[in-house]
Amino acid sequence: MKFPCSIFLLFFRHPTVIPDSLQISYTRSLTSQPVPEGAELTLTCSSSIQSEQLTHLSITFGKRGGGERSDSEAGGEVSTIREIISIDKLLGVVPGPFYKKRYDDGEITLEKRNGEGGQGLFVMKMKAVQPSDAGSFFCEASQWIRDPDRTWQRIAQRTLDIGNLTVQQLVESLDVASSPRGEVTLQVGSPLILTCEVLGLASDVNSGLLVQWMKRGSVSSDVVGTRGVEVEVARMSPDGIVSWGDDLSRGSGGSLEKVSEGKYSLKLFSARPADSGVYRCVVSVYAGRKNPSPSTPATLTQRSEGVAVNLKTKDVLVSAVARLSRGPLLKRGSTITLICNTTVTTTGPVQVQVQWLRWPIPEPVITRNSGGVPLDLEAVTQPKPIATLMYNGVANINHSEISIDRLSANSYRLRIHMATEEDQGLYGCHAEVWGQDPHGGWYDTGARSVSNLVTVYLYARAADLLLIPLVVGVSSALFVGIVIIATLQRILPPFPHALVADIRFVFNLCSP
Repeated sequence: MKFPCSIFLLFFRHPTVIPDSLQISYTRSLTSQPVPEGAELTLTCSSSIQSEQLTHLSITFGKRGGGERSDSEAGGEVSTIREIISIDKLLGVVPGPFYKKRYDDGEITLEKRNGEGGQGLFVMKMKAVQPSDAGSFFCEASQWIRDPDRTWQRIAQRTLDIGNLTVQQLVESLDVASSPRGEVTLQVGSPLILTCEVLGLASDVNSGLLVQWMKRGSVSSDVVGTRGVEVEVARMSPDGIVSWGDDLSRGSGGSLEKVSEGKYSLKLFSARPADSGVYRCVVSVYAGRKNPSPSTPATLTQRSEGVAVNLKTKDVLVSAVARLSRGPLLKRGSTITLICNTTVTTTGPVQVQVQWLRWPIPEPVITRNSGGVPLDLEAVTQPKPIATLMYNGVANINHSEISIDRLSANSYRLRIHMATEEDQGLYGCHAEVWGQDPHGGWYDTGARSVSNLVTVYLYARAADLLLIPLVVGVSSALFVGIVIIATLQRILPPFPHALVADIRFVFNLCSP
């Protein structure tokens, strides 16, 4: 489409008449068909000048409107003109003020190519169309000449409407669905397979996807949707890298795979009680950006409905009783021996994990709350972990003078060698039951028991008991001797100094 030109411009500073030879055209106009958000948009504008004078050409791509809202008129639209990008008269590329960041990020470009018949071909590309890009696009060409005073004057201008752009927003089409729907009940050790499907993405838009599986801790929490903390189970980044959340051990016991375009599968090969909860698939779409940078915000993030996963566990009952091993009175330097006897009622193979804790000996004053009721010991003081014998036989000990072992199937022993006063306190054991799934893996059944508390007190040694009368006796003898000497000097006639010295010598000999 071309515009014939028969206009002659005359400037009083230029006696020469310059014919208006500026021409502009486009190869393809925009249609009313909506363009998906994130799609690439390419607009082409051709322009040329045929003049014997040295003139320059500038090209500007811009748009009018676009649905910007007016603050003064509720619900009204403002007719605005925004320059998107230009090639100025000095052949420099200049982005519009509202598009500078996208230009700096490489999402908007403008280049000049050689067209047919000596025309300049100007190609503008938007790599990812946004809803704010909707509006009426135009191409504007200007012819410039430089005056003798070195200032530039525009002597001709043509504006060509390219068409209207309508953007189909992602929020209107995107849908994230997870399956199976509703609730899933499994036996411990069975595989758990969840599928996430992303629908409503345009096939011609090259978008990056971040897929996450999130889990909230309790099945019953889905009713209110607020209980429990939601944690990340696994994620697949837009570049296909899979990483696991808090439970890193799942990296060898599960997988997250892209089954087909827009379809992702989470597999836990052997589900355990800790895997129960409400699962949701969370998808973040980077429209038109296949490999977004870490700082790039997602175009849209949407969550699926929750899938409640419930795992059936065997009925387990456990109890624990702690006692102090019989023996002589415990003194400083003795070995303290404590026994924890457990009783487990269940079916199938189980192992017990035992942890020993120590509380300080409470003060004789009873601590009461505002209602006058004595407070529980554990609520007043925090216990100190002493040692743990794991279900797999591994011992965790926090001191070199402590040992822990298993005496029999249900009896566990704690020994504290070379005991000191710091080892005094109230001791108790906590028992946790671990079961074995059909694949041979061990899992925490959730069955727990807290034993009674045993008081450990260290008595004084015999050497310590003999030291007390010895110190008292020496002190008493010295005191009596001093009193006698002082009395003699006060009631008797003066004695020669030598006699007094002899008396003191005798008392010194008699003193123990």
